[in-house]
Amino acid sequence: MRTLGLWLALAQSHPSTLDQATRAYEDLEFERCVSLLSSPPADTAPQQLAAVELYRGLCHFNLAQPEQARADFLAARTHDPTLKLPAGTSPKAVELFASAAPLAQPAAPAPAPAVVVPTPEPAPVVSSSRARSWWPGPAAVLALGLAGTGTAIGFGFAARQNETQANGARFTSDAERYGAAARRDALGSNIAWACAGAALAAAIIWGVVALVSD
Repeated sequence: MRTLGLWLALAQSHPSTLDQATRAYEDLEFERCVSLLSSPPADTAPQQLAAVELYRGLCHFNLAQPEQARADFLAARTHDPTLKLPAGTSPKAVELFASAAPLAQPAAPAPAPAVVVPTPEPAPVVSSSRARSWWPGPAAVLALGLAGTGTAIGFGFAARQNETQANGARFTSDAERYGAAARRDALGSNIAWACAGAALAAAIIWGVVALVSD
């Protein structure tokens, strides 16, 4: 039995004291047993202290001192939680011993698992300067086309005026001079119209291609 082993270990260290306390307990001299076991040496091992406190508790119980007995049992079980009572112990002493269980140390709460919140990927930001980087080219060509249109209209108006002057001239030389000017202006108007049309078409095509590519 484990208690007997503890008792023997204590007996080897302090044979006379333990022998006297044991005989006093067996002879029902409980007060003397308590007196002998009240002051164990300071260097007593924990397992030996468990045996001393166990028998001191039994003596207190038999002296009708349940509170002191329970304190002794609690100290004994604190030093050795596996300690057992000797065979033949009173059922009431067994019940008191069972109620003197040391409090279990509360387990440390497990840390809460870290919650990882996924960071949403930012939407790609298209720079306004990049999105409209194609505007200067088509705009310049469009402006060139509009300027060509204005030039063509100007030449056409001049050609009509010269033609009117040629038709109303009294002299052949004046008619030829105005006629030549009218033909020259008409040619310039045609060239300007051609250039303006090409520029306008290029601006439209360039703008459409740029929008589709973006």
